[in-house]
Amino acid sequence: MWASPDTQVAVVAKDKLVVTTDRTALKLVPPTEAPDGIRIFLGIDREAGAGQTADGRAVFAVLVQGEPDDSYAGLREIGGILDDREAGIAVNVVGLSNWHGVHTHCANCGEHTVVVEAGHVRECPACGAHHFPRSDPAIIVLVTDDQDRHCSVATRTGRPDASPLSPASWSPANPWRPPYAAKSSRKVVSSSGTTCTTRAASPGPSRRA
Repeated sequence: MWASPDTQVAVVAKDKLVVTTDRTALKLVPPTEAPDGIRIFLGIDREAGAGQTADGRAVFAVLVQGEPDDSYAGLREIGGILDDREAGIAVNVVGLSNWHGVHTHCANCGEHTVVVEAGHVRECPACGAHHFPRSDPAIIVLVTDDQDRHCSVATRTGRPDASPLSPASWSPANPWRPPYAAKSSRKVVSSSGTTCTTRAASPGPSRRA
């Protein structure tokens, strides 16, 4: 799959990705233009692969060493303007890049780990332990009325004097996407009889764990 001419590769250094010159989209390159680094298989994009091959287009990421230059951008800069497909790629890749950058040694014996399973597992060559990234996305939302006059807040159980908090909830993959954010908001504030819509959303990387 890597060698296929229609394979797309996202290039990431630390928490930033290579973007187009107008800085409005990811610059997904063919494998022949990808730099050396840790290869991560992200999956088969069957919709984007239509017309390319019958099985769809393979999507990879390459994690490179060193500091990102001006050809890279972070999620805070471009996360809100990427389309659904590229935002999903970006969030996934940055989360994995953060994880690989921190979890270089075995938590069991301290040996340096190696990357296996297409970049989604780190294996210890000394004790055989396998280490996995966390994959439990969450969202933090501000729930307001349709005129932005009131918002829903919460306080900790047993602490009525505590500072109010914005609701947070577990959500499926790509939790920032409008359908998931609205559904999760209804669940958190127990507003099943109320219509919830998402007016704005911005993706962020998964936690380092």
